[in-house]
Amino acid sequence: MTLHKVIIAVALVANNHVEANTFPLEKPEVRYTPWQDLDPVVQNIAETKLGYTPVTWNVHGLADIERLGWWQMTPDQEEGAKAIGFNEETWDCFIHHYSSYLWSEIVDYNYVDHFRNLGWTESSWNGNDELPATEAKWWGQLTDDEKKAANGLCYFEDNWNMIDMNPNDSIFPHPKPDFRFVPWNDLPSYSKTTAENALGYDEFSWNNLGVNIAELNTFLNLNSTQREGLLEIGFYTHTWDCWMNHYLAYKWNSFHGKQKTAIETLGWTETSWNDLEEAPDTEITFWEDLTPEEKAAATQLCYFEETWNSEELTTFYDPTPITPTLEVTISGSETNAATAKSSATEVSNSACSNYVFNSAVLAIAVGTFVFT
Repeated sequence: MTLHKVIIAVALVANNHVEANTFPLEKPEVRYTPWQDLDPVVQNIAETKLGYTPVTWNVHGLADIERLGWWQMTPDQEEGAKAIGFNEETWDCFIHHYSSYLWSEIVDYNYVDHFRNLGWTESSWNGNDELPATEAKWWGQLTDDEKKAANGLCYFEDNWNMIDMNPNDSIFPHPKPDFRFVPWNDLPSYSKTTAENALGYDEFSWNNLGVNIAELNTFLNLNSTQREGLLEIGFYTHTWDCWMNHYLAYKWNSFHGKQKTAIETLGWTETSWNDLEEAPDTEITFWEDLTPEEKAAATQLCYFEETWNSEELTTFYDPTPITPTLEVTISGSETNAATAKSSATEVSNSACSNYVFNSAVLAIAVGTFVFT
């Protein structure tokens, strides 16, 4: 099909509630600046002394260095952290969040009330009991008291949600990993080797999405070898969970905001999500038969026509794709990055959808399109 004209008007509905964060220390703004906006000197220090890459800098909590407390750093790492503005107090609070501290140290340093208000106990901290419910919540699902406790440990919405600061001018919630839609025989040799050795891919499981067992799990639940392999070929938490897993491994109570709206628009309920024998009709519906609303919801979960239809990569891969021209009108007031990252509209190689997304933070005003 040929797309003649698409006019999409996107209205972003501002959230009038302004939430104040109160931290025990001054917030190190440099760490919440996207890599692409950093001074080159800071980029060099972050890369050479602290081991960051553009991707691991742009996603909080992803870099190995952020799993270390100040006391665990080498002298060279300490020097690098100091050079970009950190000291022991700000690093351990804003970056490490005291995660390597013993419970007795947490008590001694008077952090214990914050942890307890987030549901932690000495037993759960030591790995002898279940993690608290807050560990599976997005920031917007926390109570006011839980948010206040999180602030006390230098969390706020962006680092609690591990916000994705990587550039994304696509219509999907996270950047499209184009390399994953390149057929096996067209992959660079180094990517193929990593995919094979670290992740267990072969030609069949690479060319047929959803076959490799790793794709049935979230990024953070994969083992360290698999995660390192994914980072090496270009994936990270958000792109893997959205584009490969499509959030299928998430628990129902983990869905929030646009994710939950998308899942429900596709017909899922808590009961059907927990009992796949009651899956909605959309699960056996081809893309062309989905409603515009369902297509837009699928886009929010990083599907496009060919992946929704489980087509083999070799049937739709084009090394020189033509990108449709979109005439876009933006209106409305500004909102935060967490609520405005995606337009929940999808234009794939051969389809376009318009959708009014029933969310408190997002509205899509339908324009005009013609297919032939």
